[in-house]
Parts: sequence; C-alpha cells; structure tokens
Amino acid sequence: MRNLHIDATKGVLIFLVVLGHYLERLIGWNEPLNQAILGSIYFVHMPAFILISGMFFKEEKILEKLIYFLSLYLPFQILFQLLDVFYNGSLWNWSFHLIWFIKPYWILWYLFSMGAWTFLAFFLKKTAYPFLFSLILALLIGCSPINNYNYSIGRIFVFLPFFMAGAIYGKTIFQYISQLPYAKLFAVITLLIITAVAALSQYSYYWLFGSLSYRQLHVDLGQGMLIRSVIMLLSILGILSLFIFTQNFKQPWIGLGQKTLPVYILHGYVIIILTHQLSFKYSVEINIFISFVLTIITCMVLQLQIFERFIRFISLFFYKSFMKLLEVLSIKKGL
Repeated sequence: MRNLHIDATKGVLIFLVVLGHYLERLIGWNEPLNQAILGSIYFVHMPAFILISGMFFKEEKILEKLIYFLSLYLPFQILFQLLDVFYNGSLWNWSFHLIWFIKPYWILWYLFSMGAWTFLAFFLKKTAYPFLFSLILALLIGCSPINNYNYSIGRIFVFLPFFMAGAIYGKTIFQYISQLPYAKLFAVITLLIITAVAALSQYSYYWLFGSLSYRQLHVDLGQGMLIRSVIMLLSILGILSLFIFTQNFKQPWIGLGQKTLPVYILHGYVIIILTHQLSFKYSVEINIFISFVLTIITCMVLQLQIFERFIRFISLFFYKSFMKLLEVLSIKKGL
C-alpha cells in the first residue's frame, strides 16, 4: 500500500524544484528577496528528495538498477545538449564531445548521482557504520584538489548521507514524525531559522549546491568542514520540518507526488525554451509571481500521463538495448 504522506511530500518537493529553477532563470541569486526564497528552498528540497529516494533502495539487482538510471540519464543528456546547441546557433556545426555524456547537464546531475548512490549504498550497507562513513566522505570530498563540479563528484558525496539516511532511517522517520512533542512549533521555528540564514548570512549559494571543493569556495579545510556540517544539520532539521507539515497534505499534492519523474526531467526543457523565447524584464516581485504561476502550470501539464509514457518509451528503448548487450557479453544480471 502506498504511503500517501510520502507522495504528498514528493509533490511539494517537485513543486519547489520547478519553482526554484524558474526563480533562478527569471531573477537569479543577486536580488535579496529572491535570495531568501531560493536559499530557503535549496536548504531543504534536494536533500529531502534524496532522502526519500534512499528509502526505496534495496540490495538486489544492482546492475539492473544502474542500467535503469543510465537509460534515463543518457537520452535526455543528449536532448539537453542538442537544445543547448540549437539556442547557441550552431546546430549544424556541432561535433562529438565525450563530455556530453559524462558531465551531467544541469538538472540531470540527480539521475547521474542516483546511479552512484545506488552503487555506493550497496557497499556502504555492508559496513558496520554506513551512515557515519557516508558523512565522513561528504566532509572529506571538499578537501580534494580536483574540481568537485566535474562529473557531479561533489554533489554525489555531499548528498550521499541523505541517501543513506533514507535507506537506513527513512521509514522510521515517517512512522514517528507525527509523535514528536511540539512538532509543529519545532517545524515553524526551524523554517524561520533557515529563512533567516538564507536571507541574512553572507554565504556563497554554491555551498547549497554541494558542487565545489573548499578551495573553490575560498575557505580552509577546517572552516569548510564546519560550514558544510552546519548546512547539513540545517538541512536535516528542515527535512524533518517539511515532513511534519506535509503529513496532512492531500490532493493535488499526492497526485503530483506520484508523477515526479516526468515533471523533473521535462521541466528543464520547458524553462529553457520559455526563457529563450520570452522576455521577463519586470520587477522582482512580478517575476516571483510569474514564477509561481508558471510553476503551477508546468507541474499540472507535465504530470499528464502522456509525458510519463514518453519518458517510459525512450528509457525503455535504451534499457532493452543495454540488457541485450549484457546478454551478448554473457554478464550475469545483478551483483
């Protein structure tokens, strides 16, 4: 039986994902009001999404799962690159680049990372302290001298603890979240603190992306690990607060939460096309309002069954092709 609380939470989260991307494209991070809104969203939305994703992790058929995520990632990675080339005016002059496939395009870092998290969780769960090890990796990745943005290396490891938390503690969290004493008061205070931090603190928003090393963020290792630890703590508290608020949410959030995949993958194309075709030279307040309206419309349209079938059709073609290739190579299914 489906957990409608999880569905409702996913519905709120995908709405925040789409809203955040509209606000970024239409306004950006430099306007104080928009920075407060975006910061509040980014502290919570992807960490919560990743935690919920971890709840569905199972230690079986790992190879098939990796192929599934690759089958989702690869075709839309190509389509995003082609759309980008089209708007750059060089559609007929493009040449093959390996980086098209191994460096996730914008929102596709999540699909790319899902494969990595699934692979890492398989091995981490065989250790005595899987969550602790994932937390250590999240703090240490920022110490690496390499560019953490490339191939989503930074994001993979920075958000790994949220995936592991979902895989280990997720179901327990959803089971007992309503039993917390003064739960709603805790949630309100926590979200107010996060909003205040997002609005008033002088931080680089790249900290919330988890995509850069401490050197790239211009801090020393000790300061970097401390800042990252505080951000992760605020994100965890924010996730709990969101779960508290969504436990009584019903339609349309439940319906939207059951259709998050087509909304997540396809909203990027909608935003790119709209922002290239239309001009949004209005005040910050008006553009925030426009972002909310466009988010509602985008979520309503992309959750239609035709788009889910479209995603399934494309990914299934790649999935079957990869599976046939494995059969030819006589590789056993699963790990």
